[in-house]
Amino acid sequence: MKNVFIIFALIFSPFLIANEKDKNKEVTIQVLMEELYPLHYMKNGDIVGSSIELIKKTLDQAGFKYTLQMQPWARVYNTTLYKKNTLLLSIARIKKREPLFAWIGLSTKRNYFLFGLSGIKVDPNMPLEDIEKYRVAIIRQAAIHQYLVSKGLHNQQLISSYRQAIKMLLNKRVDLVSGIGGMFIENCYRLKLDCDQIKPVYQFKEPSSSIFIAMNKSTDKKIITRIKTAYQKVLADNK
Repeated sequence: MKNVFIIFALIFSPFLIANEKDKNKEVTIQVLMEELYPLHYMKNGDIVGSSIELIKKTLDQAGFKYTLQMQPWARVYNTTLYKKNTLLLSIARIKKREPLFAWIGLSTKRNYFLFGLSGIKVDPNMPLEDIEKYRVAIIRQAAIHQYLVSKGLHNQQLISSYRQAIKMLLNKRVDLVSGIGGMFIENCYRLKLDCDQIKPVYQFKEPSSSIFIAMNKSTDKKIITRIKTAYQKVLADNK
């Protein structure tokens, strides 16, 4: 009887492997992101950017079909959290999120700041809790939002996009807004707003400045492994 099972395995294992590959070919990866220049942004009706090029090469290398969708941060975050075969660009890898996602690889490294108008006076060395003395706008479910909540700080105005944050700041509806170093000002100029009077006034010591590509944790582990392997291959080829 044991020999019969061995013969069966030898005969049918190639077909089982082929069927598994065919099954994976049918999977479409839903790539989600917020608008975050220069990593991912709209240009002439298309989603482009340095992270878009990276993930396209990665998924092509892995052999998966994919779609690209740009939505507000809270929506793409929650969709990736709960829906299989979704992939998120770009997400800070902070302690709270570590067990929630499957981490594909590093996208970029940046620092997080509070930005204000040039006339505002903010002590760059103030204790974290002193932030609550100011009217602060923060993108809902962003790393800084989750970090401040973890420290028991809740007195922020939650918003959906950098565009909204910058306009609120320029209209003096808030004193400070959070953003990623470099990207925040770049986005401001790209939106053709009056950015000359905006400056970084406070740098967060945490959370991590490493921004990653992540996937829904419930996605088939074989799919996650294939994408991770493809990501490493693309990085190696680009060295």
